[in-house]
Amino acid sequence: MTTRFFAAAISLLLLACAGPMRSAGGDADAHHVVSTDWFVATEPYQSGHMAVLLSSLVTAPSDTTKGEGEYMVLMDGQKIWAKYQYRTRQAIKEDLKVGTIVIVADKNNEGLYQIPENRAEVVRIGWFMGTITDLTDLYKNEVSVSGEFRVQPDALRVIVAGN
Repeated sequence: MTTRFFAAAISLLLLACAGPMRSAGGDADAHHVVSTDWFVATEPYQSGHMAVLLSSLVTAPSDTTKGEGEYMVLMDGQKIWAKYQYRTRQAIKEDLKVGTIVIVADKNNEGLYQIPENRAEVVRIGWFMGTITDLTDLYKNEVSVSGEFRVQPDALRVIVAGN
């Protein structure tokens, strides 16, 4: 009986110390991305496509940090300093224009990139940044990103803040 009591007490203590758990509900959007998520890169986007890292802010960019922020990469917990950080939202119809810079989850089915199924997948998979290059297959529910990726329009994210 004493062992069970101590086990229960330790469990409660661990839960109390862990703080509130963030679920995929709450402020998560249709992509299961939450408002505290940032996409970061160590190099500026220029053309083609490049990897971006889904991260949480640790230290805000400032003059002291030369405009870089410190971020924890959600995929592996690694901390990095990055000058290029982006807040995003799910793209809407008005965003679907050739030349729009987008962020896409590296999840595809038979070459067609799609929305992640849940928060765990959002954190586990990679993400990339590219540019919408072709809309001629929009009637088939796909757009071309960086000339080589077929993406469902509802799987696109657009930048709303960052550099």
